Amino acid sequence: MKKALLILPLAITVSACMKPIEITSKPVDFARTKSGNAQKVVKLDAAPVRAYTKNADNKRVEVSGASCTAKSDEFVARFQTPATVQFPRTKGKASPMTITCKANDKTGSTQITSRLAARYMSVTSGTHPGAALLVTLVAAAATHGVAQERDHWAYVMDPAAGVGVALE
Repeated sequence: MKKALLILPLAITVSACMKPIEITSKPVDFARTKSGNAQKVVKLDAAPVRAYTKNADNKRVEVSGASCTAKSDEFVARFQTPATVQFPRTKGKASPMTITCKANDKTGSTQITSRLAARYMSVTSGTHPGAALLVTLVAAAATHGVAQERDHWAYVMDPAAGVGVALE
């Protein structure tokens, strides 16, 4: 526990020294792919995407101007780092997304999966709590697949943290 408490101030101090490159470009939107399922986009989550490499001292350095492609079965976007990307939040689970970036002779990629962001289910009320619970459990089991199609799924759960791609 004491080690963790000592590392936290060090991490905060080091991160305070490294200022991220300012994003000056317009937010990047995704286009739908022809082969993807028609997931309904219910919201856009703007998150920074940054590329990093290591310098001669083996320290992480942000790369400006890396050419990137973010692609899933349903969506595709092309941009240069650093960029604010409008990640789609969908009604129903979307396929995993791979973000690949290239700069000079270095390439890197990362995969992000859509995760449950908001669950929408019907609530059954009854006069007897036991009966309502039984009806709710049976309905939940029967409509599990339907509920997943109603739920909202997001690629980025913490947009402020953004997405980083390591170039090697």
